[in-house]
Amino acid sequence: MELSKAMRERRSVRTFKLKQIDLQDIYEAFDDARFAPSSGNIQNWRVMIIREEEKIKDVAVACVRQKWITEAPVVLVVCNEPDDVIRVYGEKGEIYALENVCFFTQNLILSLYARGLGSCIVGSFDKVAIKRIIKCPETMQPLFVIPVGISNEIKKVPKRDEVEDFIYFAAGRWGLARKWRDRDPAIDTDLTRMKESFDKKRKRFFEKVSALFKKKQEVKKQE
Repeated sequence: MELSKAMRERRSVRTFKLKQIDLQDIYEAFDDARFAPSSGNIQNWRVMIIREEEKIKDVAVACVRQKWITEAPVVLVVCNEPDDVIRVYGEKGEIYALENVCFFTQNLILSLYARGLGSCIVGSFDKVAIKRIIKCPETMQPLFVIPVGISNEIKKVPKRDEVEDFIYFAAGRWGLARKWRDRDPAIDTDLTRMKESFDKKRKRFFEKVSALFKKKQEVKKQE
């Protein structure tokens, strides 16, 4: 599949067919993704592959109870191991390390799509719970949860800005007023209220999830 076609047609998939997938396809996608740019060629991305149903269910709970994740036959947890990047670049290494993993992840989902596999980048989850599930080192940071499988949905092409809406030339003035900048000020207030409400609900949920996992760990110890 041509790169342009993959970039234009890939969509976030949240419904999967009940079929197992060939791990060779995922391996080949990793083989493509590893050529992503990275600061000093440090390549600080790390990935956990999850195929066990019970663990996938635990991941779904940690991802703000997004039940659809349990439909995926494989879930990838993409992590950032920033220590070496920070050691080389100092304070700036923190953002460089994050950028490196983002470049890798973009390569990965495009390569998965080119091999007939649907995926969705999930960024909302309890990091402490995810770290318990994958048992990663303390210094490692889970950044993305990516359910992978054969898509069971057809999605329309989402509306995108035209190229002329976001490019500017250095010789000219900095762009024209965009529609979003011309919005009613009242919308800003509504968006702020929505965000505050969501943050409160998410905090309460993560507290419940953390308590649930702690209780589960205590039960295991008693056994």
